[in-house]
Amino acid sequence: MPPLRLKLIAPTRQVSFNDLLEYENGQESLQEYNENVQDRSDYAEEESDVEEIQRPRPSKSGYVDTAQALEYLEAQDNPSRSRKPKATKRYDSESDEDGPAPRRSRRVVPPASEPRRASRRLQSMSQADSEDNDDDDDGFILQSDVLPTRKRKRSLRSASRPINYADDGEDELQYDNSRPRTSRPMGQGVRQSGRSTRHQGDMQDPGVNDIYRSESEPRPVAPPKPVGARESFRDLPRSDPFRARHIQHCDSCQNGTNFAPLIYCQGCVYAYHKSCIGHRGSREHLVTKIGKNDFVLQCRRCVAYPMKKDHTAPDHGRCSDCKEHGSSCVPFRERKTPQQEQKDREENNGEDPICPVPQNLINNPDNVMFRCTACSRGFHFEHMPPKSDSLMDLDSDDVAAQRLQEYSQDWRCKECLDCPGKVGSLVAWKPIDEDNYDPSLGYDRIPEDEKAYLVRWDSKSYFQAAWMPGPWVWGATAGAMRKAFAKRDEARQPKMRTEDAIPEDFLRIDIVLDVKYTSIVDISTEEIDKARIREVDIALVKYKGLGYEDVVWEKPPTPDDVDRWTDFVVAYNDWVLGRYVKQPKPPQLKTRLEKARSLDFAQKLEKKKQPNNITGGELMNYQMEGLNWLYYKWYTHKNAILADEMGLGKTIQIIAFLATLVQDWNCFPFLVVVPNSTCANWRREVKQWAPSLRVVAYFGSKEARDLTYRYELFARDSRELRCHIVVTSYDCAADDSARKFFKSIPWQALIVDEGQRLKSDKSQLYSALASLKAPFKVLLTGTPLQNSARELFNLLQFLDDTFDASQLEEKFQNLDTAKIQELHGIIRPFFLRRTNTFEAIASSLAFNLIWPHDSSCHKPSPHTEPC
Repeated sequence: MPPLRLKLIAPTRQVSFNDLLEYENGQESLQEYNENVQDRSDYAEEESDVEEIQRPRPSKSGYVDTAQALEYLEAQDNPSRSRKPKATKRYDSESDEDGPAPRRSRRVVPPASEPRRASRRLQSMSQADSEDNDDDDDGFILQSDVLPTRKRKRSLRSASRPINYADDGEDELQYDNSRPRTSRPMGQGVRQSGRSTRHQGDMQDPGVNDIYRSESEPRPVAPPKPVGARESFRDLPRSDPFRARHIQHCDSCQNGTNFAPLIYCQGCVYAYHKSCIGHRGSREHLVTKIGKNDFVLQCRRCVAYPMKKDHTAPDHGRCSDCKEHGSSCVPFRERKTPQQEQKDREENNGEDPICPVPQNLINNPDNVMFRCTACSRGFHFEHMPPKSDSLMDLDSDDVAAQRLQEYSQDWRCKECLDCPGKVGSLVAWKPIDEDNYDPSLGYDRIPEDEKAYLVRWDSKSYFQAAWMPGPWVWGATAGAMRKAFAKRDEARQPKMRTEDAIPEDFLRIDIVLDVKYTSIVDISTEEIDKARIREVDIALVKYKGLGYEDVVWEKPPTPDDVDRWTDFVVAYNDWVLGRYVKQPKPPQLKTRLEKARSLDFAQKLEKKKQPNNITGGELMNYQMEGLNWLYYKWYTHKNAILADEMGLGKTIQIIAFLATLVQDWNCFPFLVVVPNSTCANWRREVKQWAPSLRVVAYFGSKEARDLTYRYELFARDSRELRCHIVVTSYDCAADDSARKFFKSIPWQALIVDEGQRLKSDKSQLYSALASLKAPFKVLLTGTPLQNSARELFNLLQFLDDTFDASQLEEKFQNLDTAKIQELHGIIRPFFLRRTNTFEAIASSLAFNLIWPHDSSCHKPSPHTEPC
């Protein structure tokens, strides 16, 4: 029998270790196998160590592991050839001495992430299954890696362990520095290319000039970016007189020398940190090299940099008094672009060229100009005015040193020190040289150095407005304020006089909100307080042409100024009246009103002449009839709609009616809801016709309403309403923040001007006013019916909640003669309407409504106008 030689081919069969030794070439095959494993022992140990870090080793007691690891290194021997990595199978044998042999544990270890390392499958010998012969219990079995094997399910403990894809790879690099860090594994069956996917070149589409260029022709190299040379500034000792003339903190960051060394401007008192002057390619300041490693600074204001952006900007390099430039405020060199400076450095061996500057202009304290930190204007120290008149007679040699001592405390000019506050607004402008002014030149064509502005100070009245130089305004105000002024009509033409620039209404007092007296009295009555008008020191006032946002504390006018003094007297007396108006007590008021309604109206209540407290004019006959009609509706608890045509004086009739209730029955307060644009007019009309009534307009912005609430409605922290009539706007009445206030007051009447605004019962205004429990309601309207009958029904529903607008609309949808008569009967008690050609009270009102119906059912009367 020929000798039997063992050759591992696919497929193979499993043999035990003892059977392997019995074969003729078994010993030689085993020795050859162990020698191959020894050659790769170093890598196998490292592979094993890494595997031990990734998972715990299973116990191998009682078994012999003949192989640690085996891999081919063809990829390392031939780096240019890449091979697809294969998964390495490791079979770990487990044992139990007392029990049967367990099944082999098979775990597939993912390949390394390095694309050029090839791996091969390894299989280790483990104990044979219990199905093999008893003679094979102590042997090892070789298994081919060609035939598939059954995989073991992953344990729950290992399945619940999260995979850390963000591992920094420190442990892996500790064992094998040639292998990359752990990366996210690819899905099974997904091809992973080892080719780099990053873009090559600049990925720029070819331009027009590149279309016919050969691909082999090299592209032109981009020019190098300009690189600035390092700037070095000389440090000055503390005792240096040039340094002593400067402000000892940075103008940009306001930090001092403890933050960083300061660089001092050659032309003015400003100083900067090197990091605060900006990059040399984009800075506004001018830096000049005057020697080797010696640079000097001229600030942006000395070299008039703002004039490059705005040709009308002032030249801050000049003295504001003598109009001459400072000696060191003229630029030492021409300003260049970064590319030009780079070219100069290349021509000068990579260094900035030295600019020749006269030595008397460098670090000379006599050349330093004062510059205000508020308005940025410059002055020669000897040209600055003194802070006090006691220093006027100094010698000229000592003036500069004295001014430095005076102004170095706060570094602000005299105009900035004397101004009463910050600028509130610009009122007007004019040229400084009025005699030589050319009217054809507009506002934008005159430089700021040749202008003057009329400035209104913040929280000050127009009485305090003052003319200020253009350079001061340019430096002390924001650019947005100047641009906004340039767009207004006031900037079109100059105003040479203050009287022409400020309207007279801006100087007339309308309302006095509070006063401060020069003396104190022990007893206060309405008559005593009115007599103390000459003791008023200052007053918190609102002017006629301005809103509540512009209220200011101001001294009252003198009696010599007759018109303004008269306005102040009226406003002051109204303020005094507000202190003594007290809301009537509900029980006493109820008693008085019951008494009034128990009287005969025609004999006791009807007005034969206008009320005594109506002193602003004389009512016409039809207005007296309208007053009595409203009075009667109030008497009978019936709400009303006053629908007189525009121009017949609905406002005056309402004022007369309210004045009657206050005069005869001390019945108030009343709420009048009007459009926002007419709130001030309603207040003015009430004060004109009934000066004894205290009326307050509650409308406008939140700030305006807060002032009104604090100083007029509830003056001096009173809990009672201090007025007879409150006039408010639609927006304010519907505002949620004001609704609580309106509901807290027991209004005796609600007047709604332009009542057609309540035509929709779904609006916020309708809901807000309907929630007020006023015992008497009046709507004023010149057009009670505009689009549809539903609008009229909504007005009726607002006045009388027993009506339902939807039911009325459904009932009178199809009209005939009988329904029209019925509808007239419903509407007639609510309406009073007169026209300009027919002013007669309609006791039996026969007005016409336009309805879509047959023309034979109704014919309009020629003497009445449809509502």
